[in-house]
Amino acid sequence: MSDAARDLLPERAEEQPEVGDVFGGTTNCHSDGYARFDLPPGSRLVGTQGGPDGHAVLDVGAAMDALTDQASGSPGFVVNDIGTATTPGGQEVARRGFAITAGGGVCELLESPDGTHLLISGHSD
Repeated sequence: MSDAARDLLPERAEEQPEVGDVFGGTTNCHSDGYARFDLPPGSRLVGTQGGPDGHAVLDVGAAMDALTDQASGSPGFVVNDIGTATTPGGQEVARRGFAITAGGGVCELLESPDGTHLLISGHSD
């Protein structure tokens, strides 16, 4: 990763959660209301930033599907965007957005241009 890209990352997590431990900000992209995501197998937390609508950065692994699966049991779960986004430099990256329409929020998963990291953004109701 370039130094310029590294400078955009949030502070590195001091304690590394184990697979299955919660991480990142609390959002209501879950069936039980406001909650935090569980660290998926094959992933490592790189850093977090912000409060209730905080962001987290993971090593990609199989995280995009695993995080979507964690929210998919929620009432009103709707995947409203599976596809790609274009970076300012013109590169296509994987993107997934989903919402909990039953009083919940919206979450976005965005892959880094080099394909090694996943930005998780939660936007509560």
